[in-house]
Amino acid sequence: MKPIITSSLIVDQLSINDASFMQELLNTRGWKQFIGERNVHDLTFGEVGDGI
Repeated sequence: MKPIITSSLIVDQLSINDASFMQELLNTRGWKQFIGERNVHDLTFGEVGDGI
């Protein structure tokens, strides 16, 4: 997938290298409050996902 690039932002596909960042993000108070609990409590959860 080709990244989306603007003058102030680059949006690219997630990879396994982003796992710790995503775990931290999905467990922040703001994420849980406004988006909801996603039950991602350790790094192995993303490795067994369906790639969506």
